[in-house]
Amino acid sequence: MRFAIEFRWLSPLQTIVPFLLILPMLAAEPSPPSDQGRLPSSADLRPVFEEYGFARQQQGSRNTCSVFTLTDALEFAIAQRQGHVPRLSIEYLNWAANKTCGEDEDGGFFSDLWNGYARYGICEASEWPYASKFVPASSPPPEALADARKRLGLGLRSNWIKAWNVKTGLSEQEFFAIKRTLSDGWPVCGGLRWPKQEQWSANVLQMCGPEGVRDGHSVLLVGYRDDPNQRGGGVFIFRNTAGGGTDGLMPYEYARTYMNDAIWINYESRAPATRADARPVDLPWSYSLAGLPHLPEGRNRRISSNQQPEWNNANMDMTVLPPGRSIEMPKLRGPGVIKHIWMTSHAGRVNELNALSLRIYWDDRTEPGVLAPLGEFFAVGQGKPATVESLPVQVSPSGALSCYWPMPFAKSARIVVSNDNSNRTAGLYWQLDWVELEALPQDTPYFHAQYHQEYPAHAGRDYLVADLNGKGIYVGTVMSVTLGQDGWWGEGDDFFFIDGERVPSLQGTGMEDYFNDAWGFRTRTGHWFGQPRWQGDNAGDSGCAYRWHLMDPISFSSSLKVAFEHKGNRAEDIEGFYLERPDFINSVAFWYQLGEPQPFDQLPPFSERTVPWQQHHLVPALHQARVTGKIKPRVDFAGMFGARPVLNWSNTVPGARLTVPFMVSNSNRYAVRLTAVAGPEFGLYDIELDGKTVMTRVDFHAADYEELDLALGTHQLTNGGHYLSFHAVHDAEKKARPLAVEMLRLLPLPAEAVREVKTENEAHFIRLAIGRAIYAYRLANGSLPDSLEPLVKTGLMPARFLADENNRPLKARREGDYLVVESPGPNGWKWRWQGLDARR
Repeated sequence: MRFAIEFRWLSPLQTIVPFLLILPMLAAEPSPPSDQGRLPSSADLRPVFEEYGFARQQQGSRNTCSVFTLTDALEFAIAQRQGHVPRLSIEYLNWAANKTCGEDEDGGFFSDLWNGYARYGICEASEWPYASKFVPASSPPPEALADARKRLGLGLRSNWIKAWNVKTGLSEQEFFAIKRTLSDGWPVCGGLRWPKQEQWSANVLQMCGPEGVRDGHSVLLVGYRDDPNQRGGGVFIFRNTAGGGTDGLMPYEYARTYMNDAIWINYESRAPATRADARPVDLPWSYSLAGLPHLPEGRNRRISSNQQPEWNNANMDMTVLPPGRSIEMPKLRGPGVIKHIWMTSHAGRVNELNALSLRIYWDDRTEPGVLAPLGEFFAVGQGKPATVESLPVQVSPSGALSCYWPMPFAKSARIVVSNDNSNRTAGLYWQLDWVELEALPQDTPYFHAQYHQEYPAHAGRDYLVADLNGKGIYVGTVMSVTLGQDGWWGEGDDFFFIDGERVPSLQGTGMEDYFNDAWGFRTRTGHWFGQPRWQGDNAGDSGCAYRWHLMDPISFSSSLKVAFEHKGNRAEDIEGFYLERPDFINSVAFWYQLGEPQPFDQLPPFSERTVPWQQHHLVPALHQARVTGKIKPRVDFAGMFGARPVLNWSNTVPGARLTVPFMVSNSNRYAVRLTAVAGPEFGLYDIELDGKTVMTRVDFHAADYEELDLALGTHQLTNGGHYLSFHAVHDAEKKARPLAVEMLRLLPLPAEAVREVKTENEAHFIRLAIGRAIYAYRLANGSLPDSLEPLVKTGLMPARFLADENNRPLKARREGDYLVVESPGPNGWKWRWQGLDARR
């Protein structure tokens, strides 16, 4: 610290500005706190310093202890406000104090240092590193000045507990103010008269008489501990930049006797984290354009992957995530509300968005409130981006992920994204916008999202979407499915068991009905519901669907269980209708609730949460591939930045053939798909699997480059070698064109769901086929047939429908204006048609 006292004439401006800056010093001495007896017996901020990565620093031989101490307090306050801060420049703050005072001294009073910060800001330590020797004529580089200005608008403020006075120690009011400040979570800068010869016992600084102290030394108080065995009844914990830079303990009596001044740094006045009169957070179901003319509350904040320290002149604004690594974003300090999350990743360009997992922890809880693969959280399940245009979530065709779920928190929010793929590095670009508030209302519900999967869905029970305990509101479902067999999958009903119901009070009529579609699925997207991707009804086809309950939130007071039947049909309805199917299903439940929820599932590792496709990349078969003709395949690149190696065959000869071998390790029934490239230079090909044609005249031509996902059907493949062949077909110009293929994918299929003895479910479709044929016959002929045979002879009905669902011959006869059909047997049925429409 600096000890000389000077008197000098100042201009009016020089007088007014410092006076405004030090107004907090002029407050009247506080009265004795009424809560002296209610302070906790100890407080320790060292774990918080460690969390921020604020390692202890040493001043060396320079007289800069006060600069280090106040800089530490500034770093702490900025980190508490922003969630993070790099180490700040001791050299810059020392210069700023001298610049304000018009001096060239090494070290300064806390008041001079604070005034220097208030006028000139403070830059990162990397912009002006600490020097071993003081150079009075040195000045900050332009980059340091520009960086320092960024921290002038943070609203930091100084709080004086004791103005500098070398003749007095601490009053009781000042002593308890320091303890209260530490217990509230803020470190305190202390300037002290210091022993000329330090004496320590068990790391406790020992008392000495007035003749044994000098003036002086500064330390940062970071905690205290009441202890009747210590002089004065306890000790303060302090960080020390001298004497090796280790923490120390100071008896209360020493601080009471020898502390010259004390100051702490925070920011604009903060109300309690929750407050009864605070403005409610706007949750999705209360969105209204009418609220836009009103000024919003709070201070907007952002954290992002913006490249540092070159924030304004560099463009590598991403976080690189090698296999198994995570990014923990700077911690947000509440109260606040996350308003917007934007991300994009190279993982989406290789259909592996689900390799990244998202975890969000509220208020220092140990269990995440949000736990889901990244793609599933943004309503594009199973790794591949697709267009989503909904209110709370949007995804661009290129894989830009945007989320507008409001996420309030009282104390803190910690966001972690992990790369769970052990084989591939991913780059993640990200921005998170939030609003810092004075307070949250009492009983503000928190946002939650939880992933669940069943590969395949468990037989004998409904698929579980959510199992919640507490009080809250359910606001959405995302579901992804890969078909385990041919046929429509979505006949299962949705069930909501509210507050412990044994029979669900909300019972749906079918999966497509829950997602607000009908008669199957198709690709579409909207504000409240949609299917971003839907491939079809064959084994291996996949799709995803979302529904947001923003206009119809589902309230629960003590519990909520959400379950869906996983039932559907075989490829032919009369072969099996409303069966429990073995499809591969995953889902994310979205809800708000009070208190901490009980998790109902864990997030599987990436290898287990991917649908178990076996990927046979075709590039490794480069040297085993066989061709007719002289043109050999080569390795080429496709996709964003050429990140995906492909096998390119630049053939132009019609009739030429490329054959690529692959191995199967287990005999099984497989869904087979091919990933290839379409583009301007590519042409037509027939595709064969083990010599059998599975697709003809596949057009690989497109105006722009895009990925093709081709279904090659379901095949029984034995253990051992197999081969895939591409036969060039000429186009309208009698030309053949090149080909580029990436990988063959095989999905081992579970045992098919069957119903050997058919029931009323299948009988319905027998009657439907008969009814529509009778209707058409009557329209064409003006009368009803006398039997079923005319319907077959005229081609209106296949002969299969001359028998019932269990292949027992049907009996038909005319009864007046009706054609009556009967099914024999113990569970037979009887039906009558007038030919008035397709069903009666």
